[in-house]
Amino acid sequence: SELGLTLGAVNPVEIYVEACRFYNTLPVSCVVDNIMKREWLDINNRGLNENDAYCIKQVIDVANEVKGVNVSGNYIQTRGIHELLLSLSIHKIVHLNISNTGIKIESNESSFSKEILISIMKMPGLTELDISNNKIGDVGMEVRILYFPFYSRQRSKQSNSNFSRFTDFSYG
Repeated sequence: SELGLTLGAVNPVEIYVEACRFYNTLPVSCVVDNIMKREWLDINNRGLNENDAYCIKQVIDVANEVKGVNVSGNYIQTRGIHELLLSLSIHKIVHLNISNTGIKIESNESSFSKEILISIMKMPGLTELDISNNKIGDVGMEVRILYFPFYSRQRSKQSNSNFSRFTDFSYG
């Protein structure tokens, strides 16, 4: 990872700790173990923010494989999710839970947040997605319907304002 190399760190723990120092955040003990050993990051409801996402990105950058991510209930916001996605794009993500993370989709046609949602929907191996309890609005719902692949068994939880639904798509 760029930050790890800049700071002289050589292993994932050092990279993560140095990134936490750089971004002035407290390390979460399970991040490195989850990513490096389990290939799964489950850090829901830990009080994390956008800077924490930048730190976690550094570990994802050096991981061999990451199959699932659950950062729900952390106020990572749109830019933090974007940073995670930059690293996750090289992995075959099957499960992604970014519910209640402060994502907000603007209503204009070419918004940064809309492009992020489109990149999520285009993840080739993604079969489970939870984007509920974010402010995705009508634009986000349109993106969800247009881009999420419908050709295999998919599970998606989404919300539009206060409306939330769970959809199980089965085509075969």
